[in-house]
Amino acid sequence: MPKKSISTPKSATPAVRRLVREAELKLAAHQAAAAEEALICALAMEPDDPQALRTFARVQRLLNRPTDAINALRRALVPTPDDAGLLGELAQALAQAGDLEEAISAQQRVVEHKPEVANWLELGLLLDRNANCAATLDVARRIVKLAPTCHTARLLEARALTGLGRIDEASAVYRQLTSVAGVAAKAWFGLADLKTVKFSSNDIEAMQRLVTSRGSDEEHVLISFALGLACEAHGRFADAMTYFQRGNRMRRKTVTWDAAAHTRYCANIRDAFSTPLEQAPQELGREVVFIVGLPRSGTTLVEQMLAAHPDLVGASELPHLETVIQQESARRGQPFPRWVKSATSADWERLGRRYLQLASQWQTASRFTDKLPENWPYVGAALAMLPGARVIGCERDLIETCWSCYKQLFAPHRVAYSYDFDELAAYAHDCRRLWQWWQLRDPQRCRTLVYEDLLDDPEHQIRALLEFCELPFDPACLTTQQTQRVTRTASAAQVRQPLQRTTARSNAYDTLFAPLRQALERAEAAGRSSATMD
Repeated sequence: MPKKSISTPKSATPAVRRLVREAELKLAAHQAAAAEEALICALAMEPDDPQALRTFARVQRLLNRPTDAINALRRALVPTPDDAGLLGELAQALAQAGDLEEAISAQQRVVEHKPEVANWLELGLLLDRNANCAATLDVARRIVKLAPTCHTARLLEARALTGLGRIDEASAVYRQLTSVAGVAAKAWFGLADLKTVKFSSNDIEAMQRLVTSRGSDEEHVLISFALGLACEAHGRFADAMTYFQRGNRMRRKTVTWDAAAHTRYCANIRDAFSTPLEQAPQELGREVVFIVGLPRSGTTLVEQMLAAHPDLVGASELPHLETVIQQESARRGQPFPRWVKSATSADWERLGRRYLQLASQWQTASRFTDKLPENWPYVGAALAMLPGARVIGCERDLIETCWSCYKQLFAPHRVAYSYDFDELAAYAHDCRRLWQWWQLRDPQRCRTLVYEDLLDDPEHQIRALLEFCELPFDPACLTTQQTQRVTRTASAAQVRQPLQRTTARSNAYDTLFAPLRQALERAEAAGRSSATMD
């Protein structure tokens, strides 16, 4: 990208305007590379042209180069620092780069200059992504005052209340929205996803009417999962299975997943980390405790229990580890883990410090947890960039874990493997095999926590985990329902209930679980065959 000029910006020449217009047309036609070429030419002639810089930033975001987009937008803002449109695009680029704190700051400037509902809503969504539930709630309620019919804000309000543990209030908001056309399916799903709400027969009948309505495919997916959870709670297991299968089939059509490619990816990770690598300084990352594993394997419960300790902050599901690795992959022009063996200790230290910078808001005690379950493929990278960190791997009975995943509708663009039994089973075995490999290679920094063992003897297991994290035992860790903290996962309401001795569902479903059992057996056999070939 051309260097910044120190000259005063001037009106674009006809040639520059023509190139920018050409780039905009190429961008609209999804020809990002061609658009970039035109903009490079435009910026070579006028390095500070705001429209060229703005369009260049859009291209860079599309090409997943948010840092270049940020630099371009900051330059475009120099002559007009209060341009709300540019500030809004800067907020989006910063969020794409993982700098949520800076993104929020930029969006706050947007609403200062243009306090419109759409801008407030964007701020609320950014705050929600950053787990700022109290601030999210404040913004959502501000929007409702400005626009009482903005149902997206009401849904955001309910989500923030859930994260804050104000479950009854969240439930009341969702209840109000179940009678509103267009958002009823989202509201019923929000209620069901709390997993602590008791549904009446009338509730189930109301949801069933939506199944036969003319709603969108997304609405039908949402109501199918909600009905599955409601029927399960009523002991109507055959009906529950029918609705879960319906919802999963519909969602599977909208996602892309290649189970065989994922298994090869895991094999490539083992190969990349099979020999000792350089790493960052030994003490870097001592404050970090990663909690990984399959979704629904007990990761939220473990974090909730640890977060009751006065010397540990539960940060919930942080996107920063994946963000740092993806950005390094983009910088090198190689996907992870292809570049791992060429990374130097300086590289790993740079990545580790970048992670700590992104997670700085959580460093208010001697330890903090990063509980994104899907970080399990990155354990080796996490320990290379943060050698002082500890990793807890959660394991639960695979039948129960997979079933809990199958009946959970995850956030869009996050989980693609859980909507088909065979794909889910393959992913589950990939996760378990790779985690056990990490555990064997580095038992000093990796520890397995078995969910069923935690339920059977919570004090023994928590004592062991706290010792692993180099923290003294605190009895508060055994009273999770009293822990006041933000929890935004699918278990947000459940972990605020007293600890249950069993959460098993396989016996209740009996023969209905046969397809899932068979899928897990096939995945296990495939794994044994692959291990033999290796």
